[in-house]
Amino acid sequence: FRSYPIEGQLNFPINKQVFFIPDLQHEAFGKFFSNEILRRRRLAFNYALSKAGAIGTNSEYTRQTLLAHEWTACRDIFVMNPGLSDEFQKARLSDLSEEERAVIPEKDFFLYPANLWPHKNHQRTLEAFSSFLRETGREVEFIFTGNPEGWETIRTRFSHLPIRHLGFVGTSLLKILYQKASALVFFSLYEGFGIPLLEAFYSGTPVIC
Repeated sequence: FRSYPIEGQLNFPINKQVFFIPDLQHEAFGKFFSNEILRRRRLAFNYALSKAGAIGTNSEYTRQTLLAHEWTACRDIFVMNPGLSDEFQKARLSDLSEEERAVIPEKDFFLYPANLWPHKNHQRTLEAFSSFLRETGREVEFIFTGNPEGWETIRTRFSHLPIRHLGFVGTSLLKILYQKASALVFFSLYEGFGIPLLEAFYSGTPVIC
């Protein structure tokens, strides 16, 4: 079983290998990748699609996308239904440190846990947030988590907004943020599935997507 197609090949018959392919984002939004990364992804993914013994994916949508791809010769493509980790389900407020408790907003806030990748659509999300604040007059903060690389550029562009990026956070803090958030805002342009939706549903949190 191989968790993701990469260029390097194993010294093991590929028709007895099972790959996990979560999406074909590079085909839908090639502009989000450098030419070199796009070339490497296509080489690795097309090789897997054409020769793998079987392919697992995480939604029926992605399964149909894989089956329709021009390089797909593998016909054994099946859905591996996503689920929440035990760690997330069992997380409690009492698990938090004092430092973690201190970053939880006291007022209303929206939550978006996602790395600052282009397809996660942070700029237009914040443009929408700006319009929301202007039209409603509500006092709401926007909390982001994930890899903070690139945040300073975004923060400068939207310095007039009440926004914070907490960086990578532990599972317990993330779950509490879900529970206390007014809503999960999930304006991603492309997902094979979108685990934050499950996390929000489990936490009883409304979803705007």
